[in-house]
Amino acid sequence: MKNKITRRDFMNGVAVGTGAALLGSCQMSAQTQPQVQAFTNPATYPPTRTGIRGNHPGSFEVSHAMAWQGQKPASHQNLDEHYDLVVVGAGISGLAAAKFYRDKMGDEAKILLLDNHDDFGGHAKRNEFHQDGRMLLGVGGSVNLESPGDYSEVAKSLLDDLGVDLEAMKSNIEEFGITGSSAGNVLAFPGEQGHVSVAGKWNEFMFGIGDYESAVKALPVPTSEQVKLIEFFSGKVDYLKDLPLSEQQTYVETTSYIDFLTKRVGLADATANIFYPVAKLIYGPAGLRVSVMEAFYLGSPGVQGISWLSELAEQMIAGVTAPDLVAVFSGW
Repeated sequence: MKNKITRRDFMNGVAVGTGAALLGSCQMSAQTQPQVQAFTNPATYPPTRTGIRGNHPGSFEVSHAMAWQGQKPASHQNLDEHYDLVVVGAGISGLAAAKFYRDKMGDEAKILLLDNHDDFGGHAKRNEFHQDGRMLLGVGGSVNLESPGDYSEVAKSLLDDLGVDLEAMKSNIEEFGITGSSAGNVLAFPGEQGHVSVAGKWNEFMFGIGDYESAVKALPVPTSEQVKLIEFFSGKVDYLKDLPLSEQQTYVETTSYIDFLTKRVGLADATANIFYPVAKLIYGPAGLRVSVMEAFYLGSPGVQGISWLSELAEQMIAGVTAPDLVAVFSGW
């Protein structure tokens, strides 16, 4: 990899989703600052009452029976009721639609919100877990509030009405490893006595920034795996150098990232799994089938060890014009 720019510039400019490597299998961020105690009863406070559960029992049986077997509920009746607006789905979009309608039509508007869950808000929330005096935040839909600068004026007006302090949110964003490129986070490995967590700036270490060698040597994996990880993070090895450029392009677009890690980098399956929390978070079980290029888009490491991709990334960061980029691609 040519040193046209610093590794830090490379990571910040291209690996914008570099949360892909963080948190191992636990997928949680720990709040390290003093916490404000919950002001409501945990039994009724949604972040602690519901937890991470998705579609809970009771939320899907009726709709599945109707869709798959044409069976209506055993007990049902027609309602002779009239509304100005009926909103199906009381997630953030449904709630916003109801609010905007009432803003326009007045407080007398009669609105019916329907939802199959026992709580409103959908996935636009956060999940809190309390352990040993610390609050652990599990990723919920509210994690996607990190870029309000791209919101429409209508959406921003909703945040204003809700009293969301965007400046305060911006100042705290680095507390969460999934959004901060230099934030500290942990890799978690299952062990006989429970998970073993190794803290560090893994978003940087995985791109060869900082003392990644010492960090890797602290991981509870065999020495042979540590050697492979250090080599992988260094960016000094081109794992596709035996393939013609045209075949390299096909490879990164059609080969799964797990195959790249195990067959090209040579990592054991258990070690390769540390690179998959965000892919699984976004794609579910299909996260294990993302291609090499898709994994790079998610911020997974490895692009720095494929020469033509790293050079292309550097040129893009340096502001190379579109015609020049076409010339680079034409080499395939």
